Amino acid sequence: MRRMNGQLTIWPTMGQIVRQARRRASTKSAEASLQASDARRLLRVHADPVKAVGLRRFFKTGPGEYAEGDRFLGVMVPQTRLVARTCADLSPQSIRSLIQSPFHEERLLGLLILTRQYQRGTSDRREALFRLYLQSRKWINNWDLVDSSAPYVVGPHLERSERKLLSRLAASNHLWDRRIAV
Repeated sequence: MRRMNGQLTIWPTMGQIVRQARRRASTKSAEASLQASDARRLLRVHADPVKAVGLRRFFKTGPGEYAEGDRFLGVMVPQTRLVARTCADLSPQSIRSLIQSPFHEERLLGLLILTRQYQRGTSDRREALFRLYLQSRKWINNWDLVDSSAPYVVGPHLERSERKLLSRLAASNHLWDRRIAV
């Protein structure tokens, strides 16, 4: 149970969510059966509305600021990383869904999972994840999202090929593309 807005609320535990996914799945591996909706529920176990207010201030979400309008759940990075490890085997479609979320922490979760899969993937898998990353740049729109993913996905990938892409990103008018290139 958790107290929110003066009322006690029953939140499922991470274990309960994983067990529900396991029952729903036809496979034996709970992680392989997790979907974006499960990852969102796991993340919300750690949500804290009070912390969300502080995060909005920290990440400059006010009018005219660089993250104007960004939304937060109030989940801290260590808890997001814990959920990322639990959901390490999400499908590319689920990863894309998380990265395209209006919530900052869900985007971070998707990028952490993508990064982990990229680092452990085959050459073909890394290529597909790199393409997914590039297609998702519109939602990779804050310094922490770039810094937690670009050095581990874009950097290693462009080290081996596509130097012209690096130059295009560096010359972009888009602040976060330039940061990705660094």
